[in-house]
Amino acid sequence: MEELEPFLMQEAAFPVLADPERLLGAIAQGATLHELLGFSAGAMRSFYRTAAHLIEEARYKDARDAFTFLSTLAPQISEFWDGLGIACFYLQEYDGAVEAFTQEAELEPESINGFFMLARTLAEVARFDEANAILDRAIAYAGEHKTEPWAGELIESAEETKVLVRRHAGRAA
Repeated sequence: MEELEPFLMQEAAFPVLADPERLLGAIAQGATLHELLGFSAGAMRSFYRTAAHLIEEARYKDARDAFTFLSTLAPQISEFWDGLGIACFYLQEYDGAVEAFTQEAELEPESINGFFMLARTLAEVARFDEANAILDRAIAYAGEHKTEPWAGELIESAEETKVLVRRHAGRAA
């Protein structure tokens, strides 16, 4: 039972969860659900590794459920949204994938991954104008931060992704 200890809700969480005003007050002050439930950063990393392994095993429904759990507990962590988006994408739950990749891009706009996967998902459902608009947003954001080391790579990757979107649009026509 000791090896399960980090994955169990802490007893101190029960009174907070039982009192909606106290729960909302704690969240309003910036507490996350994983903190309120008493899950350590190490436990969250273990949950993440397990969820990522589910994707590696192509167990996408289980991965979707695991990443939904993680993104609910810690919505500020972009990797959880990425995992949720990937699982939804492979399940062809494109609305869920769009929502998850949008969150990822919002949380980590200096990374191409959220923008790329969001554009790829939008292209998959023939929403090419939206895909290009997302990539234009990435390019504009990088342009506003052109002195940052990641800006050039973000612009280059977004431009390359726009070429892929155009190809996909051409095949769909």
